[in-house]
Amino acid sequence: MTTALSHLCDQPDDFAAAWPDTPRVYQGHDLQALFRPQDATDICADRSMWPLQVGMVRHSTISSDPPAADHPTDTLVLNGMHLAWPSLNEFCRRLEAELGHPMTANIYRTPPGEQGFDAHWDTHHVWLAQVEGSKLWRLSAPIFDAPLEHHTWKSIGFTDEQRKKALYEPDRVVRLREGEVLWIPRGWVHWGSTGHEPSMHITIGVHLLTWKWALEQLLAQIGDRSVPLRDALPPRLDIDSWPVLADRVVALAEQELHSTVGSEVAVPLRSAQHRLFNHTHH
Repeated sequence: MTTALSHLCDQPDDFAAAWPDTPRVYQGHDLQALFRPQDATDICADRSMWPLQVGMVRHSTISSDPPAADHPTDTLVLNGMHLAWPSLNEFCRRLEAELGHPMTANIYRTPPGEQGFDAHWDTHHVWLAQVEGSKLWRLSAPIFDAPLEHHTWKSIGFTDEQRKKALYEPDRVVRLREGEVLWIPRGWVHWGSTGHEPSMHITIGVHLLTWKWALEQLLAQIGDRSVPLRDALPPRLDIDSWPVLADRVVALAEQELHSTVGSEVAVPLRSAQHRLFNHTHH
C-alpha cells in the first residue's frame, strides 16, 4: 500500500529519518486524489460543505467579498479541511500514524498575477502540494529559530532590514509547478505570488511535538504523583517570597526527576500524543 508520505515526497525513507531543516522541492504523487480544483468551486457554491474557516484575502488583508474560487484578485482560503473534507481527513490521519505528529490541511487558490499573503513565517512545518497551476515562492532563513505556537511573525515582527531582505533578497526562489511539493521548515520566511496562471495548493501543516512538550507532560505526571509538589505554597506570597520559593521548586523538581525512570512516563506520553491526534480531528 502506498504510504501517505509518498504522496508528498519521492524519497519518503530519507525524509522520515530526520526533519529537513531547509526548504526542499519533491515530486508529489496523485495530489488531485486529495483535492481537485473543481472541489473548491463546489464548496463555495454549497454552504453546507464549508470547512472551519472560509474567506478571501489579498496581501494579508481579509476581504469582505463572498468566497469564490474564480475571484479576479483575492485568494480563496479554506481552513480546517482535515476536518471537513473526507479525503484530506483520511490522509492527515494516515500521515499522523506514519510520522507521529498532528496534521492539518488548508486550501489556497490565488488568481493570476496576485499575492494572497505578505512575507511571514509559520510556527509549524508545512508541505505546499501544488494541485493546479504554479506559484513563485521567495524563501529566507529564519530570523527566529524554532518558533513555538506563540512566536508568530505578528507578535515578533520584522525589522525594516529583515523585511527588505525577505522581499527583495531572498535566500531561495522556487517556482512550484503542478504535481510538485515544497517543504518549508518552521520559521522560514516565505511569500508567494502567481504569474500568468492561477494557482491552487494544499498546505499540510505538521504541528510539532517538541522536547518542551514532552517535558511539560513529564512534569505534569511527576506533579500528580508527588506529595511535596502537590503541597500548597505558603500564604502571604509577595515579591520578596519568590526568590526562596524558586530555589525550593527547582530543588523539588530535581529530586523528583532524579528518581524518575523513563519507562514510567513513556505510556503517559503516548496517551498525551493520542489525545492531540483526537483533538485535531474533532
